[in-house]
Amino acid sequence: MPSSKSSKRKSQGEVPEAEEAVAVIDEGKSRKRKATEDLDDGEKKKSKTEKKERRKSSSKSKDKSSSGEKDKKRKRSEKEDKKEKKDKKDKKEKREKKEKKDKEEVAVEETPEEVAVEETTSVPEAGAEGVEGQQQQEDVLAGFVPTRKVFVNGLPYTATAETVFDLFKYQVIERFQLLRNARGKFTGRVSIVFETADMAVDVLALNGTEVEGKPISLSLYQPKPKPEGCTSLYLATVPNCTEEDIRAAFSEFGEITSVVQQMGRGGGFKGSAFIYFADTESVDRAMARSDDVGIWIYDCEIRVSYAHTDVVVKPQKQAAVFVPSEKPWEGCKVVFLGSLPFTVTEEEVREALKDCGEIETVRWVEKNEVFVGSGFVEFADTKHADAAVQKGIKGLWIGGRKIQVDYDA
Repeated sequence: MPSSKSSKRKSQGEVPEAEEAVAVIDEGKSRKRKATEDLDDGEKKKSKTEKKERRKSSSKSKDKSSSGEKDKKRKRSEKEDKKEKKDKKDKKEKREKKEKKDKEEVAVEETPEEVAVEETTSVPEAGAEGVEGQQQQEDVLAGFVPTRKVFVNGLPYTATAETVFDLFKYQVIERFQLLRNARGKFTGRVSIVFETADMAVDVLALNGTEVEGKPISLSLYQPKPKPEGCTSLYLATVPNCTEEDIRAAFSEFGEITSVVQQMGRGGGFKGSAFIYFADTESVDRAMARSDDVGIWIYDCEIRVSYAHTDVVVKPQKQAAVFVPSEKPWEGCKVVFLGSLPFTVTEEEVREALKDCGEIETVRWVEKNEVFVGSGFVEFADTKHADAAVQKGIKGLWIGGRKIQVDYDA
């Protein structure tokens, strides 16, 4: 049994071995804690490093992606610029083609001879006085063959037949025509044949006169010199007609060997033709008539000029001729009118068909409230409609255009 003295030492903690064991345990725990902390710090540092690397990688990826997007945007912008430039170029070409076509349509009413004459037959402006003005006019007219035909240029597009008669009320007009282009639009030019050549010369003094605020110019019609041995003529401003119509208009001047009508790409008649005679005297007779009162087909004056003898024109496909349909029923009183000029009026239609019979109504065909160049005419009796169709077959002309007349189906 231990003594009381030993027990007292134990109670006072005086056993060194136990203390050392406790100290060792505490030190181990401290080292373990420190190692754990160091491990945690290492992991934290590693985690931070990884995060930094991920951020750098993400940043590089974003930069690369951003660069790729920029390249795409740049390429897209370049492509759009090229397309825009191409569109602008195409629009410009279309506009130039349209302007060229419009000029050609207006020019179809003129022959080269007329243009040349207009440049050389200009007279002093109205108001030239004294001997000097008279001498200038004599110089202008010197060397020109007397003619009764005058061309008036620069009239407003709203001009009518009354405008022409008011302008030349002191002269006697035998025949005149408001010149229109292929679309039936008035070109501001008028061809006039006066009673005498002196009247044609006198009206040149009206050069420069204003009509509705626009100054007009006048010129005498003068053909170019005839080429030696010429046996062919060039015809312009010819209405939509057949070869037989052209032959009928020129047959009185001599034997015709051939007629060649000029066709467009779509197969439609262009309004011009070449006519070939068996001898040069026939050409002289045709030109003499053209220079005097003109040669006309369906109330349209033909522009006639000499054709070059070395021009060889290949025969082309004949223009299509409109053929009306059969009468749909016995009591049909309505006829259809096609190929009407866009400037046509109801009064013009009634005037053109007044000899066929009593007209009850005239109706226009419209699309989206826009006139499309056709209409219907209702007569009081079916025999009046028959007469209108027959007149269309022979040739019904309104505003310089041949009108298609057919029964209403």
